[in-house]
Amino acid sequence: ALQLSPYNPQFLSERGHIHQMRKEWPEMLQSNLSAQEFAPLASPDDRRDMEHARALRGQGFALIELNRLEEAENLFRDSLKLDPGSKMAQNELVYIRNLRSKSPQNKKK
Repeated sequence: ALQLSPYNPQFLSERGHIHQMRKEWPEMLQSNLSAQEFAPLASPDDRRDMEHARALRGQGFALIELNRLEEAENLFRDSLKLDPGSKMAQNELVYIRNLRSKSPQNKKK
């Protein structure tokens, strides 16, 4: 699909999901960065915010796995501005809070 439509944010996010299943975090992050970049340009009006929010959540997930929690948290919060009812984003924010509460370095702060 990406050969026929290389700037399609839905296809780019789906490629990110394939990377997620393979635990290829940098590739997942990059694919979702591309989806975010093209969502305003290539998404239909009625899907633009949803596809942009999905790309932000995909980046956030990859960043959690790369232990970049602050960046991930910011992306999930941004995604909620576009898709306020997203249970996935809300759940990931709770997950980040739980990770921080279990981290020995965060207990020192």
